Amino acid sequence: MAQKNKQSPFGTQSSADAQRSEMFEASVLKSASMEAQQIVQEGEKEARQIVEQARHSSVDTQLDAYRRAAKRAAALEAAVARRENRDRLLRYRTQLVNGLFAEAQEAALAFAQSGQAYAAFVQAALARHRDACAQGPCRVLVRKADLDALAGAVKAALPGCKYELCADAAIALGGAKLACGNVLFDETLDDRLASLREEFLGRCGLRVQ
Repeated sequence: MAQKNKQSPFGTQSSADAQRSEMFEASVLKSASMEAQQIVQEGEKEARQIVEQARHSSVDTQLDAYRRAAKRAAALEAAVARRENRDRLLRYRTQLVNGLFAEAQEAALAFAQSGQAYAAFVQAALARHRDACAQGPCRVLVRKADLDALAGAVKAALPGCKYELCADAAIALGGAKLACGNVLFDETLDDRLASLREEFLGRCGLRVQ
């Protein structure tokens, strides 16, 4: 049976031409479908990469934040530990210094009971300020217990000067103060020992900065 020729917009097509046309159309459709599929796959791949990068970036950012926080916490803990160790060392050294100067205080008190040697010390200390005392009436301040014991030493130290010998409850270890007007000369054992202690503490680094 004879096959009728197909009609086309350009006229009558033969059977072979129609078959070739169908194959061409199928090839074009297949190629277009493959290209579309490849585009879709590439898009999906790119999307997955973007999502993965974002996820890693978020994780890295969190890890960096955790690391920074951990470093700060470790640094703070180390600083606190160093400060605590330093404070313990300072307290220990201060206790040693307190013990040392407690012995020095006992020695000073014993010296204040030595009689002639103690009186000679006070006389020499006051004599250094004789010129200041000669300018006008002064007050010589000593322990209440030393009022009688040091009267002769004060008189020998300040000949020709007008002064009043008074008791000063603030003097604990011994020695004397000379108040001339608004000027106070401190020649007490208390002041000398306190100055020595401060100097010693500074020299030994027992001051918290």
